[in-house]
Amino acid sequence: MRRCLPAILLAVSLRAAEWSDSPAFQEFYNLRYDRALELIEKQLAGSPRDANLHNFLAYTLLYRRLYLSGALDSSLALDIGGFQRRGPVEMTPEERTRFENAVRTAIELGEARLAANPRDPQALYALGVANVHRASYAYLVKKSWREALSGASNARKFHQRALEAQPSFADALLLPSVHDYIVGSLPTWVKAVVFLAGFRGDKAGGLRGIERVAKEGKSVQVESQVILSLFYRREKQIDRAMPIMIALAARFPSNYLYRMELTRQLLEAGRPQEAERELAVLEEGARPGGRYANVSQERMLTLRADVLTAARDWDRAMEALARLESLNGATQVTQAKAWLKRGYVYDLKGDRQQALAAYRKAIRLAPESEWAEQSRRYLNKPFKV
Repeated sequence: MRRCLPAILLAVSLRAAEWSDSPAFQEFYNLRYDRALELIEKQLAGSPRDANLHNFLAYTLLYRRLYLSGALDSSLALDIGGFQRRGPVEMTPEERTRFENAVRTAIELGEARLAANPRDPQALYALGVANVHRASYAYLVKKSWREALSGASNARKFHQRALEAQPSFADALLLPSVHDYIVGSLPTWVKAVVFLAGFRGDKAGGLRGIERVAKEGKSVQVESQVILSLFYRREKQIDRAMPIMIALAARFPSNYLYRMELTRQLLEAGRPQEAERELAVLEEGARPGGRYANVSQERMLTLRADVLTAARDWDRAMEALARLESLNGATQVTQAKAWLKRGYVYDLKGDRQQALAAYRKAIRLAPESEWAEQSRRYLNKPFKV
């Protein structure tokens, strides 16, 4: 279950009802987190006893910090091992205090409402959301997976109770469905172990539940669509994944994360020419004053190298990797990533000796990184697309 936590806690991105009605909604999904926080604070000033708003505040504080630290991408759901090796997300003392106060207040308000009506679906849902935020904080900031697992388990129980009280409450179906899909996707022997621990899974049923929320959900419809696209990608159903990302990129035009994910899906589908066209859109938007001006050079150069490698444009791919390695302030981890990807290029060109040298250098640069682990894998066999 430890490996499931990032996908459950982050990809799900649970929030309480009426989120889409908040003036912060468009700002949040267009990655303008500072403005989203301002708008949520204004709403709270007028409605201080709204548990949903306190949950919105906590969620936005956490995702703003994930965004600023460069941890917000599809690897949260698809590269669990790599994400586990990353260090904790650093929040400032002020951010920690604001986050903890927001979650605590949301729980207090939800519990007060639940005391008046133990079957209040909105109170149950809000309490589930607050527990997800606590679990996310424990896993990402405190790196305490046991505490995170406990919080995620509590959140699921609250949302199951919300569904029992109101079966048509589609938003409350998302967390249980993601849990069912992930546990159902585990190897047979692992499923046997988690079954004894009290966890059940249903891969097909979980996917159907997410599909339902993607159609019928209100507050988490966007989240369910993101998850659905990522899980379709995991299932190699790229033709079902891509239309979702295309629609999200159009709906939130300043969110480069959706277009980057679409580009990677095109690469997995074996369509490098289309991926190059998406890359060109991203690079144009990344210019000063463009809609993607805040995207980091590291992200752009990494994606550029991947696209050009898939297009078998070796020289331009190597040029992008050289730029990636020499970025101002590039860490040894970033340099290791560049050397790993150099190894990919050499292997695809058939130059095995150069590939081995590149993998070994990646390992020397950052031996504990995800890039070193991948490099070790290709010491024994060449990289292939």
